[in-house]
Amino acid sequence: MRAILAMTKTYLLLAVRIRTAFMFSFVYPFAYLVLYLTAFGSHVPAAQLIGPLLAFTVLSRALFGIGTQFSMMREREILKRYWLAPITPFQILISRLIGNYLLLMIVLVAQIAIAMIIFRLPLLASPVELFVFLSIGVIGVCAIGLLVPSVANTTQEGQIMNQCLFFLCLLLSGSVLPFLALPTWVREGAMTAPPAVLTLGLSRLFSGHPPANAMLSLGLDLVVCAVTCVAIAAALFRWDRNQVVTTPQRAYAAVSLLPLLAFSVALAYFKVI
Repeated sequence: MRAILAMTKTYLLLAVRIRTAFMFSFVYPFAYLVLYLTAFGSHVPAAQLIGPLLAFTVLSRALFGIGTQFSMMREREILKRYWLAPITPFQILISRLIGNYLLLMIVLVAQIAIAMIIFRLPLLASPVELFVFLSIGVIGVCAIGLLVPSVANTTQEGQIMNQCLFFLCLLLSGSVLPFLALPTWVREGAMTAPPAVLTLGLSRLFSGHPPANAMLSLGLDLVVCAVTCVAIAAALFRWDRNQVVTTPQRAYAAVSLLPLLAFSVALAYFKVI
């Protein structure tokens, strides 16, 4: 536990002290908030826009923050320095997940506060319920960022995977097109993407008091995603850039994702969400 806390503290200090990391972590999300709500706020209520915006912030951090950073750390042999230390891959992954969770929660809470003050966003749901679901959503989506570098051999390969996942999740989550405007079969298929699950849950929370069973199902889907992705990332963790992920290992990762996919499909099929 001490190792996890120490690595988390180091990561948070670096995120604040390095100018580039500070810009991407704090400045850009608020710029997106102002531009997004200013451009579309006059035509669409802020309660319908804030969910996709928050999901966009989390998705960007997960793929281009966690995913790219881990690939670069392995390629620059930074992870290799921890190889002989009494630290396990699971501890490294959890520390990075906790650090990004703390950074994202600060940004997301500030975004909601600014939207309420400047753009008159109504807070219809319980703050406790919103905080709990947002926490689960951040952990679930950020876990995807841990999965990508575990199946990518180089930073360039990881960036290609991140770009493909980013644009696919962006389309399915309703950040580009309104989620309810998508065809029914697309909305049901989108439930296999955690960012879409996060967007749907946040939209329901900001629009009123959603059914408890629906929110519980959405939260459970994100929890299963987090556990699955962290387990696969820990199993395929590599310290050295010369350690190459093999085709059987990628097949193992794909097979391990099948229960998560089946769970998401079952929720959509039985209209639970």
